[in-house]
Amino acid sequence: SNTKCNSDNEHLRLIIYYKNHTIASLVSKNNQSAKLSELKQTNVVYEYKCSHEDCEPHNRSYIGVTTTTLSRRLTMHLGSGGPKNHEMQEHNETLTRE
Repeated sequence: SNTKCNSDNEHLRLIIYYKNHTIASLVSKNNQSAKLSELKQTNVVYEYKCSHEDCEPHNRSYIGVTTTTLSRRLTMHLGSGGPKNHEMQEHNETLTRE
């Protein structure tokens, strides 16, 4: 399996619900070609977690889906969207790639 928990004492319980064919193909794409770096992959479901110490205990996250490369989508978030809005509204800071 290529899915692992962050900690050895945790277990993964995954239930996938497909609302439509497009989402199903994004989640279950079966590609046998050479593995691309994470930022070059397309058809990705990704999670953004704020790393500010006052946000970490709340364990909130933003889940996104993209058909473009992950790198391009992250660049788009620098200009607009949930993660950028969170940084500005909650921390009065600009979202960066770091």
